[in-house]
Amino acid sequence: MRPQLLAETSVPAARTVTYVDGVGWVVPQADGQAVTVLDDLLRPTARIPVPAGGAAFEASVGDRHVAVVTLDHLAVVDLAGNLLWRRDQPVEAVGMPCTPNCHLDTRGMLWVYLPDGDHLAVFDAASGREIDRVELASQIGAATFWPHPDRTRVGLHVVMGQDGSYSWLVGLDGDRIVCRELAGECLSGFTSGGDRYLAMPHVDGELGIHDVATGAVVAGCAADGIPGYPTDPEYILIEAGAVVDDDLVIVGVNTDEYETDTEEHLLLSTRDLRHVATVDYGQPMTTYAIRPAGGPGRWLTTGHDGDVVRLWQLPGLRT
Repeated sequence: MRPQLLAETSVPAARTVTYVDGVGWVVPQADGQAVTVLDDLLRPTARIPVPAGGAAFEASVGDRHVAVVTLDHLAVVDLAGNLLWRRDQPVEAVGMPCTPNCHLDTRGMLWVYLPDGDHLAVFDAASGREIDRVELASQIGAATFWPHPDRTRVGLHVVMGQDGSYSWLVGLDGDRIVCRELAGECLSGFTSGGDRYLAMPHVDGELGIHDVATGAVVAGCAADGIPGYPTDPEYILIEAGAVVDDDLVIVGVNTDEYETDTEEHLLLSTRDLRHVATVDYGQPMTTYAIRPAGGPGRWLTTGHDGDVVRLWQLPGLRT
């Protein structure tokens, strides 16, 4: 299957590229000085200075605020880069991974994962008031936030290297964090109605589509046993995947024991995880290239050619 290439751009010194509904693509610059925002077709719309002090950082952008978190502190600025508040929040970098992260939700709450102490905290983004904090059941790791389509809850997964991973669905009940562990390993996105989610394996788990309410497996398979996909040659399922739309997910597999930094991408049915198509980009893909996109039928890839990112769409869909 040859997808449509909708857009491509170069994002020099980018550490991550994350889609935020209503905002666009958020790109923290690795020089520690700014966040770049791209629109739905990867066109730059803003470069917002941030107080990261030149350190590596993670960031989240909302309709009024930009939040940044480093190993030293947490800060929020307005969309012009003016500092609203800053809180020293030192994190002892013990082991790898050890990466704090943050997420601004649509209600003005700032969620922060702090690996030192394994804490999830929530703040009022405008004032900096800490609302609540809980200790998770994981260990020091790296977290990714996944906004739930109901806009009141947030998914979170924490990867702990060889020690595995955990996923949760979190929200607020008044001023108290409510945290429910999700079945599966790496939460990797929700369907449009928020009733199902994709869980990618990290250590030895299954690839699965789960029911959000019950955690039950709607569709599942072993990482090395994707239905309808050849097992010769043997392949390794890469843990990065994304929900393309309510019918399809995209995953990456490596089939070459000598070229371990490349992968090919497979479209799988959300009904039974059966192989539907292999994606033909006309160019190779490096491992961990898949990023979720905002529109149905779309996904992003980070390229083999350095800083270039590309936005793809299923063939036949209107742009």
